[in-house]
Amino acid sequence: MIIMVQVYRLLFLFFLVFGVSFNVKSQQGLKINEIMSSNTFVVYDEDGDTPDWFEIINTGNTAINLSDYYASDGKKNLFKWQLPDYHLQPNETFLVYASGKDRLQMPLNWHTIIDIKQSWKYLVPASEPSTAWKSFSFAETGWLTGPSGIGFGDGDDNTVIPAGKISVFMRKKFTLTNLESLKSLWFHIDYDDGFVAYLNGADICRAGLGAPGSAVPYNMSASSHEAKIYQGGLPDAFNISDFISLLKEKENVLAIQVHNAGTGSSDLSAIPFLSVGYAEKIELNAPVSFYVQMPTLYPHSNFKLSSSGETLSLTHKDGTVSDSISYGIIPANYSMGRDINNQANWGYFTIPTPGFINETPIYSDIVTSEIQFSITDMFLKAPVQLTFLGVASGEEIRYTLNSNEPTETSMLFRGPITLSKNTVVRARVFKQGRFRGK
Repeated sequence: MIIMVQVYRLLFLFFLVFGVSFNVKSQQGLKINEIMSSNTFVVYDEDGDTPDWFEIINTGNTAINLSDYYASDGKKNLFKWQLPDYHLQPNETFLVYASGKDRLQMPLNWHTIIDIKQSWKYLVPASEPSTAWKSFSFAETGWLTGPSGIGFGDGDDNTVIPAGKISVFMRKKFTLTNLESLKSLWFHIDYDDGFVAYLNGADICRAGLGAPGSAVPYNMSASSHEAKIYQGGLPDAFNISDFISLLKEKENVLAIQVHNAGTGSSDLSAIPFLSVGYAEKIELNAPVSFYVQMPTLYPHSNFKLSSSGETLSLTHKDGTVSDSISYGIIPANYSMGRDINNQANWGYFTIPTPGFINETPIYSDIVTSEIQFSITDMFLKAPVQLTFLGVASGEEIRYTLNSNEPTETSMLFRGPITLSKNTVVRARVFKQGRFRGK
């Protein structure tokens, strides 16, 4: 009889064990808090990329202007990249993408000021409305009032209009303050089938209804586009930050015309959202809508972090090194950072926390031993004894014979294992104080 043994070797192959060294030259409160030199899925930037990153923290008692500091990935040029103009508060963390893209953009405080179910003025036109309908001062005589979404046919309409209509026109006035701190403006809309949006009378975005700037008659048919929210999806997003200059401190109006693909269409949907991003915290009772996802913007340094290891430093403009760390290979998607209970100690995080305090479990080292299985043949003619080799002093091997992943409570390897039939064997190295091997 031929016996086939299927052996799965789950190893932590990190090739090199690295050392950590500190080079703190002053008592400045700005420190490096966490780094990731090989990121493939932990965080994504606004371009959808997965950059390296590092995180800094203010360990002092007063706010620190980050623009007084420079970050560098080498010892020859400590003034390689100036941090952005941002006042970091005590115990506050700050994330930087080490992407090489060199962008001084800042994380923003987001608010959705126009959300679903809010009240709109609307008109289901039977003829062309006045061209002034898009302006703030337009008299809304004869227009109806109702919450969004507005439409028919999908079961997601808070205001239902008669079926078979080709279009609906909508207006909503709103007030904004602190415009000097407003850095980003996004428009989201769930629609069926096309729309044009206007901000204080200016055409800001459209879909399925002609070229930008062109007039759209009330009875024009749109290209086909299905709404998404009623199907469990999210509305389409449009970055309209280029139109921030159109905003006024008090009198603003968002006007939208939504068109169907034809009068025979079974549905029409119009659910608009407007979100603003401030560079500072604003007292505004307008949380981000459940239905929109705002981009998390962080600055990008002009250098990347080497996955094979290097020195990362923070230097004050007067030439004083505030903090530096030399690191080696850090496993992909793991980070290295300070122990929250003792900031002088560094370790590994299997659950990284980019932009937040390091509160996840920290490991002083990582198991790097490679398990060797004594059986190399796939097909066996008789029962055999399986032995594991290759572990270092103080390490232990735990294993399973049922294809389950080994844990700290799995069987402890103490000697040869007899295999008399086809068996899935999985083994893993453990050591006290270290993150287990895979």
